[in-house]
Amino acid sequence: MAPEDAARARAILAELHERPGEQIQAEFRLRHRDGSWRTVAGVATNLLHEPAVRGIVLNYRDVTQERDMARRLRDAEQRRRALLESMIRAEDEERSRIAASLHDDTIQAMTASLLELDRSDRHVRQGDAAAAREAIASARQTLADATERTRRLTFELRPQLLEAAGLAAAIRDLAAGLARDTGAEVSVRTRSRRYPGEVETLVYRTVREALINVRKHARAKHVVIRIGERRGALHGRVADDGRGFRTGRPPARRALHIGLETARERLRAAGGSLDVTSAPGRGTTVEFHIPLAE
Repeated sequence: MAPEDAARARAILAELHERPGEQIQAEFRLRHRDGSWRTVAGVATNLLHEPAVRGIVLNYRDVTQERDMARRLRDAEQRRRALLESMIRAEDEERSRIAASLHDDTIQAMTASLLELDRSDRHVRQGDAAAAREAIASARQTLADATERTRRLTFELRPQLLEAAGLAAAIRDLAAGLARDTGAEVSVRTRSRRYPGEVETLVYRTVREALINVRKHARAKHVVIRIGERRGALHGRVADDGRGFRTGRPPARRALHIGLETARERLRAAGGSLDVTSAPGRGTTVEFHIPLAE
């Protein structure tokens, strides 16, 4: 018996010795002859007053596997709860980002357009047709720009190209958008085959979030995107030669776009993983994998 358990057992037996006919339940660890420790659960019964016994009777059984299973279930439940809380928090922050984008972009554009239309109305009442046409043209251009940005936001949320043409086409479209917006040289290499819808969506969102960080923070000149299969899993890599940052510190973690954290939790829920490596002046690399069903 383990020394600390033996001390507790002696205390139980001493207590029970003074209480004829009573029982005390307890668990202890016993060393098996193979050297391993086993957990046993049992009951000690004071039968010192029984002439046929005149002793304390111990009945116990090996519950090692039961306790190990219960511990694993508790750990799994804790991980599940932590994962669920992280995903809910990340999704809330992602919704807040979308709401902020709509407020700062689309709603502001609509407000500006209303002001331009009000200005054109005043010009019409004043008989200044040229100024009215100019105000209407300005309002139209503002609405057209807002419509395009809203279309792109909608595409990010549910890209039709991904559903229609697959992951490779959608990734190349993301790369083209990044090159157009930042002037960076973007290289893409990916398989053209189709995957289950949930896998394509998960990979697409992960790559998109990595590129959002490149667009907002990296100031990169070159970006490399690689998607391929290896050992029964789909692996992805997004690397840039931008500013980079110090990993492992709270400010660096806060610098990451919250969408990457959402993608990390989604990948974990699907049995995959995501890792970010970076250093100041040495760029950033996002690598992830997701298992593929046979």
